[in-house]
Amino acid sequence: MPRAKLLSAFALIWILSCTREEIEWASFAEIDPEAWHLNKSVSLECEPRDLNSAYALRMALRHTVDYPYSNLFLFRSITVGADTLYSDTLELQLADEYGEWTGKGNGPSRELVFPFRKNWLRFERSGVYRFNFVHGMRDTSLLGIEGIGLSLIRIEEEDSTHRPQPVR
Repeated sequence: MPRAKLLSAFALIWILSCTREEIEWASFAEIDPEAWHLNKSVSLECEPRDLNSAYALRMALRHTVDYPYSNLFLFRSITVGADTLYSDTLELQLADEYGEWTGKGNGPSRELVFPFRKNWLRFERSGVYRFNFVHGMRDTSLLGIEGIGLSLIRIEEEDSTHRPQPVR
């Protein structure tokens, strides 16, 4: 198994094993090891089975220790068909003030896992939801970002501290 596929399998297993919640869907997209080009979107697609449930969405980002910056800006969106249901810009801190990577890992890769949004989600339409990511760094060709993953976790509403927000 090539190294990249082995790391992807490990990352997905790690995401799935870090929780006791019911994971409905998880996916991980590899990014071109040569560079992540500014005009190249990374997309993950899922089709939620239960439109009545509330979900937490967890995101994972994998990068190398050779990544040249301490942060990463991401433009994110959720679309269904031609409709954009959600979009934002996220700044991730990949290293602390002392230059130490905040993600977990040994060797040349680090992985950071965090909530996609503060509030839970409720999908109100049937269909394929596409989660799109484009880097927002000044580099046209960004080196050192290896992949992005998402997991959709079904939650009990009484267990949540925030009301679910609809994604229409």
